[in-house]
Amino acid sequence: MNIKMFLYLSPDIQTYIYQRMKKNLAMLALMSFVVMLMPSCLGSGDETDVSAYKDAQIASFVLSHDSIASLGSLKFTIDQINGYIFNMDSLPYGTQIEKVICTVTYRSGTNGVQVTQEALGDSTIVWNGSDSLDFSRPVKFVTYAYDGMSKKTYTAKVNIHQVQPDTMVWERYLAPVAGFASQEMKVLESSGQLVMYTKTSEGLRRFISTWPANTWNPAELQGLPAATALDQICVLQSGTSYAVANNSLYSSSDGASWSQTAEAPAVKAILGALKADRNKPSLLTAVIESEGQNYFAAMDESGEWTQGEAVPDNFPLKGFATAQYEQMGFEYLLAGGGRDLQNRLVGAVWGTSNGMQWSQLTRKNFSSLIERESPIIVRYDNMLYLTGGFGADGTVDKTIYQSPDNGISWTSRDSLILFPDEYILRGNASAATYAGHLYLFGGKTGIGSLHLDEIWRGHINRLLFEN
Repeated sequence: MNIKMFLYLSPDIQTYIYQRMKKNLAMLALMSFVVMLMPSCLGSGDETDVSAYKDAQIASFVLSHDSIASLGSLKFTIDQINGYIFNMDSLPYGTQIEKVICTVTYRSGTNGVQVTQEALGDSTIVWNGSDSLDFSRPVKFVTYAYDGMSKKTYTAKVNIHQVQPDTMVWERYLAPVAGFASQEMKVLESSGQLVMYTKTSEGLRRFISTWPANTWNPAELQGLPAATALDQICVLQSGTSYAVANNSLYSSSDGASWSQTAEAPAVKAILGALKADRNKPSLLTAVIESEGQNYFAAMDESGEWTQGEAVPDNFPLKGFATAQYEQMGFEYLLAGGGRDLQNRLVGAVWGTSNGMQWSQLTRKNFSSLIERESPIIVRYDNMLYLTGGFGADGTVDKTIYQSPDNGISWTSRDSLILFPDEYILRGNASAATYAGHLYLFGGKTGIGSLHLDEIWRGHINRLLFEN
């Protein structure tokens, strides 16, 4: 409308048109101001809103079941880059997760979720977020964002231990070892090495190795008499080795060169080495003879002997096995099985903390142990284990016995911790532990037989889980 036409209109109409134009101009000015402000007011917030509209990521993942208490506290890792959901700490062996409740939260909500349960085939369902799912095999989740087009694919897997954690698994680890069968054999740890002493018709020999004991090399040996009781050789913390032959004590600083120890009493048997603790130094424990009587005795690292109590008639003097353990800062030594002074079989375990007094730990009403010679005793998994050895009829017992209280009570293990069929029953084997494994070196199938030239290794499954 031009000015001339406006002037021909009536005053009322002119006023009306003027007011409308004034209002439209004000609205136009306001809109221009808002448009100028939009870049600074919206900024990254607008981008966030758009990004959230396309976000299909899962933020948290929880499983639950009324009969599986540990499931709800299970932590799941969500790999947003590769699309995997998994638990790093495996559930216990045998856990059943065929039907569990899955609770999922999302970064920005979801426009829908498709689920494919591998345990049920390839069929895909639209999941309502509350129906139970079968996680016995992987489950695929496809989540859709609010824009209806953006999506994210995840594969969720629940890890469960596939082996019984308390089962002990055995294997013939190495054979042959020395390359020949020996009449006697003893393996012990000394100064970071494994040392094997063997006796054949040609004399004594020595081999050395390091963990994991899969290679053995011949080493020098001199000065050790052929009559040495190899099963009683032991090493003190200083690294000095001790042995007994014909009631005489022999020592070596390196395990290679041996000599008779001067000013030592008549040693009837070496019982073992006690480690130093807050109450005593490292000690060699033995049975010595004085004035026709047998006594317990201990020798410290300086070579000083201290005589203890008289040895009871039922204490083992040969064919016994030993084991060490620590409790509340004190070191202990155990001796079990064997034959006493009257050549009777011993079916008990004895213990000492100072080498001069020994106490019989095993009581008949707390133990299923039978009398035996040359059993195998070892501390493993915070328990004492005893197996093998020769009974009164010369046969070997295959049962594995376990003591949770350091030799007082013993029970047989009739499941989980059993030898395989190919394991040959034996006694007189050396035992050691390393990196969660229990090693058995050699062993005899009978009192007069030769040592088996092999190493067996076993482990309780959960100890390797921990390692």
